Amino acid sequence: MTAVPIARLEPEPGPSWTELPVPEQMLVWTMRHLLVCWPTCGSVRAALLQAHGDEATGIEHLLRCWLAGLSLYSRRELKVGDPTCAPLLPDEATMLFALGAAAGHRDAEAARALVELCDEPVAACLVPLARALAEAAQLYPSCRPARSSMISSDPPPIALTRTSR
Repeated sequence: MTAVPIARLEPEPGPSWTELPVPEQMLVWTMRHLLVCWPTCGSVRAALLQAHGDEATGIEHLLRCWLAGLSLYSRRELKVGDPTCAPLLPDEATMLFALGAAAGHRDAEAARALVELCDEPVAACLVPLARALAEAAQLYPSCRPARSSMISSDPPPIALTRTSR
C-alpha cells in the first residue's frame, strides 16, 4: 500500500494556529516541521526535549505513527500548512479536534472526526493512538496532572552525593 502524500500549501487567510493554546501550537508546529523533514527533524527533537524532557522521543514517535497511519489510509491528500503558514488548515483543525475528543475519552466523536480524513475501520484504530499522543504531550487540561495547592511550584532541592567504589 502506498501512502497518500500529505500536502503542504499556503491557504486562504483564516484563524491562525498561533492563537491556539500553547500545547496545541507546539503540536501544529511540530507536525508541520516533522513533515518537512520526514521522518525525523533535529529542530523538532530539540523543541520536544526542551518542552517535554524524557517524554520527547515517545511523543515524536507517537506523532510519526499517527501521521503515517493518517497518510497510509487517507481518503484524499491531507492538507497541512507549511511551517511559515499562519492559518490553521481545516485538516489540521480536524486532527486537533480528534486528539481532543480522544483525550477526553470521547472515542465515537474522535472516530467520526477521523473518518473525514481516512477510512472508517482505520479511524477507530487511530483513536487509541490519538489518546496516547494527547496524553503524552499533555495537550489538554484533562491530560495534565492535577497540582495540589499543598505542593510548592518549586521542586525540592536534590542532594547529590558522590560515592567511591
